[in-house]
Amino acid sequence: MEYEEYSPKTWKKHPLNPKTANEEAVEWIFIVDLLNFCFWTRPVDKDKEFAVTYKGTKYTGYWSLCACINRALDEGIQITTPEFYSRVTFDQVSYIFRPDDEHSEPMKMLAERHSILNTTGKILVQNFGGKFLNMLKKAENSSLTLIDLLVNNIPSFNDSIDYMGNELSFYKRAQIVVADIWACFENTGLGYFFDIDSLTMFADYRVPQVLVYLGILKYSPKLLNLLESAYFGEHKTSESDLVSHGDRYEIEIRGNSILAVELLKQAIKAELQAQSNLNSIMLDFFLWDYAKKNSASMAHIPIHLTKSVFY
Repeated sequence: MEYEEYSPKTWKKHPLNPKTANEEAVEWIFIVDLLNFCFWTRPVDKDKEFAVTYKGTKYTGYWSLCACINRALDEGIQITTPEFYSRVTFDQVSYIFRPDDEHSEPMKMLAERHSILNTTGKILVQNFGGKFLNMLKKAENSSLTLIDLLVNNIPSFNDSIDYMGNELSFYKRAQIVVADIWACFENTGLGYFFDIDSLTMFADYRVPQVLVYLGILKYSPKLLNLLESAYFGEHKTSESDLVSHGDRYEIEIRGNSILAVELLKQAIKAELQAQSNLNSIMLDFFLWDYAKKNSASMAHIPIHLTKSVFY
């Protein structure tokens, strides 16, 4: 991967992402990343997967969320406005995030998404003048300050867990808020962060899959068997299939994924030397896009199934 071929400009090329870097784009990015969690589907449930057709294209997974947000805005629903989502009802949320087919599965964790919208909207109205933009400005171009503001003010961004007596902080969604703003504004204006290289990859369930596919990560036989049985089984999904949030396996998959991407970044930068301004954000974006584009080739590799508002 050459940095010149995959840069922040790549972000705007996706048809669902905002094309203009302005205050409206900031609020769009925030609401999308506020709800950016738990889109996995087991192969046995593919025919019932949550899907949304927007402007003639069918979207699943994370992009179905973006399609729902854009569809709602087209319908005049102020879904990116904190004052609106501070009081949005569950019925309204169900309508906004409706699938194409009434027989499809609903968007996962819809009740949790509704609660997060209400809670976060009230926090922004009460403490930040009714705009996420004001929190962004308060960070004064520091990615780490913005992450601290998100984590300390909005509970669903506090992606921390105890591991053998130590508190580990992944902050997947808080980091993505920073990264998407940085990419949208191409590291200028509201999207300029002087410490952007402090961010790590965004520890989820999709990037570990591509790291295993590329031979960068390797699961133990015991873990691989557990994940394969849960992910590829023909049975209906049950609690026993899930890797619980806070489980040792979940923490170690996420932690080792961060380490793997950092080591990969170092190796690429050493190879390219002065030619590379590569950071963990662009490498994560590339790996995630690679996983989506090569999903058929990677179909034999299981993902870990965790129900969590953090990723």
